[in-house]
Amino acid sequence: MHVNENVRVPFLKSLAMITDRCESLINRIRIAFANTAPPNPDSVVIPTSDDEGTESVFGGKRVYSISQEAFVAHCTALWFFTDDALVYYLPGFMTAALRGADTLGVIWGHVYAQLAEGRRPAVFAKINDEQRSCVLEFCRRCGASDEDLVSLIHAFKLRTP
Repeated sequence: MHVNENVRVPFLKSLAMITDRCESLINRIRIAFANTAPPNPDSVVIPTSDDEGTESVFGGKRVYSISQEAFVAHCTALWFFTDDALVYYLPGFMTAALRGADTLGVIWGHVYAQLAEGRRPAVFAKINDEQRSCVLEFCRRCGASDEDLVSLIHAFKLRTP
């Protein structure tokens, strides 16, 4: 099968631009969260009878020492993290989602569910404006609806962009 170069070249340029934009956001996320203190190894998960392996996968580990595959496989961990652990590991989840188109929607849903509508108010107090901006941009890239973005803006008490 012959691919028409008039179609192929613009497609590849478009794909490269999308990849560059994701890498740009990933770099912003890494910089914004670089000084976030790791959670105490003994307080990674909230007390529960079953944390679905969250403590064994994340407990005592540095955020970028965990594989992208582990973030994807354990995206439900967001539901079991303490507030400190959520803030610390959030950039790893966002990065994993941005690097894997097939996992973007799954991770985005868990991130949004934790942050929207003030579900975790202590988390908002722990993150700065640049980190909030990165989360909002991440949600925008994931295809968040206008309603979802307004909910986050309200929860973050951000000014409308």
